[in-house]
Amino acid sequence: YLADMLNWTDLAAAFALYLVLEGIMPFVNPSAMRRFVTMYSKLGDAQLRIAGLVSMLAGLGLLYFARGH
Repeated sequence: YLADMLNWTDLAAAFALYLVLEGIMPFVNPSAMRRFVTMYSKLGDAQLRIAGLVSMLAGLGLLYFARGH
């Protein structure tokens, strides 16, 4: 079942979209991106882990609904 769900072209497309989305902010507003990275670098490990967990859960939720399940 996992082999049917895992399509390498989907994975490549997802990675390509990730790169496009990651590049938008530094392209559109580099100074805001610099401020954001500076602020983010001052967070503690626990805060970064929580931010990472929230980001992963939001991504999983979006993927769940985008795939129509």
